[in-house]
Amino acid sequence: MNRILFRIIVDILLIVLAVLAPWWITFIAAIIAALYFELFIELLLTALFLDSLYGVEVPHFYNAPVFISLASCIIFEVVVYVRNKLLLY
Repeated sequence: MNRILFRIIVDILLIVLAVLAPWWITFIAAIIAALYFELFIELLLTALFLDSLYGVEVPHFYNAPVFISLASCIIFEVVVYVRNKLLLY
């Protein structure tokens, strides 16, 4: 299967999961996709979409409903850093 077509199918699956599944299932699927694909920017877009759907105000973040987005930014940076340090990836 073409790699771009597979990535589009995964993107559509993430959108469907974001609407139908609990947020943590979608978040885990997005993290797995970020580990599989190189530079998976859709992780950040999925997190923004999840925050717009399920975002609740967290007092530790000045009542901003962006907890999933902040966590995904940190995970995205960790995945990119680890991927650059691995020799056989």
